[in-house]
Amino acid sequence: MKNSYIFIILFGLFAFSCDKDTPSEDVIIYKDISPDKEIRSVRFFTLEVYPPCEVNVPTPIDSTIYYYLDLNNDQISDFKISVGHSKYTGDQYCGHCSVFTYYISIDGLLGSNLIAKSPSLQWVPKFFNESEVIDENNTWDKKATILLLKGCDLPFQADFVDSYIGLRINNSYGYIHIDRLTDYGIRILEHGFNKTENNIIKCGDK
Repeated sequence: MKNSYIFIILFGLFAFSCDKDTPSEDVIIYKDISPDKEIRSVRFFTLEVYPPCEVNVPTPIDSTIYYYLDLNNDQISDFKISVGHSKYTGDQYCGHCSVFTYYISIDGLLGSNLIAKSPSLQWVPKFFNESEVIDENNTWDKKATILLLKGCDLPFQADFVDSYIGLRINNSYGYIHIDRLTDYGIRILEHGFNKTENNIIKCGDK
């Protein structure tokens, strides 16, 4: 009888140890944006020609559009995407022609909401391909510039194509799938989030 008790205790300890080492099951929150969400600040361009200048002038002249993303489906916005443009009116001389700056940025709305950053250029996000892993092994920050083009004396330029951006809320990971519009806008195709803390997510996971 004593041996039976010892066996039961040892079996219980073994089972507990195995259970501790077993990774927690993934709980993926996935949303296919259908139809795709297209965000643009330019309604149309008008070509203005006044030699020596030929400038595509946006309408309106200055505009910013915001898109709020609830990644973990808790009815609270986690990230803000800003799409905008503006006419340069600063003191730096940039030639006789009108100059416009086009930009897209993403911000975490809380301190625990972060964006995976590029390892080579600190201001821009890291762009992932489909099935790439998003986990803790990234540099994370609260803000990233997805697109920054044209303008006058810009500190850097940034652009993108069809790709994924890695996102993080506390110790849980997600992604947003984006594509570039020809008028300096952005298309949101889908996003996913693994609610299970410390578990990876692959771009495109559903």
